[in-house]
Amino acid sequence: MSRSLSVAVITFLRAKRSPLDGGLKVECGGIAAVLQKLNLMIHMNAIHSASNDRTIHLDGIRGVAALAVALFHFSRAFDNSLISGSHPINRTLFSTLWNGHFAVALFFVLSGYLFFNKFHSSNVMKGAEAAAKRFLRLSIPILFVCLTAYAIHKLNLFTNQQAALLSGSDWLARWYKFEPDLSLAIIESLWLDFIAFDPARTYNSNLWTISYELFAVIGIIALAIASKNLNNFLKIVLVTGVTAVCYGTHYFEFMLGAALALALKIKQPKASCLIAISVITISLSMSALALPAGISEFASDLLYPLGATLLIAAASINEKIKDAFSNSFFVKLGEFSFGLYLMHFITINSVASSVYAATESLSLTFISYAVSTTVLSIGFTYIIDQPWTKLLNRIFRKRKPLLEQPLEIKA
Repeated sequence: MSRSLSVAVITFLRAKRSPLDGGLKVECGGIAAVLQKLNLMIHMNAIHSASNDRTIHLDGIRGVAALAVALFHFSRAFDNSLISGSHPINRTLFSTLWNGHFAVALFFVLSGYLFFNKFHSSNVMKGAEAAAKRFLRLSIPILFVCLTAYAIHKLNLFTNQQAALLSGSDWLARWYKFEPDLSLAIIESLWLDFIAFDPARTYNSNLWTISYELFAVIGIIALAIASKNLNNFLKIVLVTGVTAVCYGTHYFEFMLGAALALALKIKQPKASCLIAISVITISLSMSALALPAGISEFASDLLYPLGATLLIAAASINEKIKDAFSNSFFVKLGEFSFGLYLMHFITINSVASSVYAATESLSLTFISYAVSTTVLSIGFTYIIDQPWTKLLNRIFRKRKPLLEQPLEIKA
């Protein structure tokens, strides 16, 4: 923005010089064109900044969700009693901080919300490009993760079987029972995770979510584009109907996110801090790790998705809650969330399992797990994920945004 403005000002000043100085006079129409473009650039920059401000708090929520999955899997691997319903705290709203099931619902609702918002006024061509970009966005970083896991497997550094014998974790004992297989690492990343995920032969069990993150998102994009010319009543009928049909599947979470995006777009409500906190309290209470027997059977299909939707809604309709989730710590956690979600499974089966097998110390195991996962997540983000995302953005950007276009001033 500042560079474009400087170019315009310098050009304008040069054009003001007299012909004796070798300058060119700009006609009134030319000056008007410059000012009009500058005004438009300022307006577009303001829109771009406002758009970032409206969604940055969602990065913070995503980061918390990724951390919750990592904590949940640590307990599943080394001390399953930590997430048992016998612990009173697991029946409270605080247990959402390590409830991996709720965290996954939160991921899915967030994706539905963001992609419906992004493509509600788009066209079919942009939707098709977004689908292709989405596949590449997911598959190539996953290929790196699976190749990393294959290398560790080949070097016989996965010690989860030994650790599982000591911790008694049936979950930890499930992984890497097959022989190292390079072709599996490649084919899984580019095909199987999207079409036919096999939990018995996977280099990362967290990848079961990836097919939903591709096909559900494509469905949300298609729905957003298909409904853009409908009036609000028909949009509500369409989105509500599709949401009801999807109940009982994980597509339901994505549709709840789309429904929330539509609702907030139509109404654009604002709530007091007290109301927002009350909604968050209800959201987290219905998303506890151990729910009462009478409603626990509805946890995964209904309560966790609804809880995730309410949390995102509350964080989006109150500025103070939005600012809280936009805190630099949460935003940075969100920046590393994809890496954290993918890499913690590798460290839990290698570094953390090795420490546990050698010491049987839960505290030392957790420290090694936290340090190794942090290092790998940061490395993955800065070396693989962000460069790849930037490259994709350049590939799929057919023309430069207005703010990056040079000014062409005609006298």
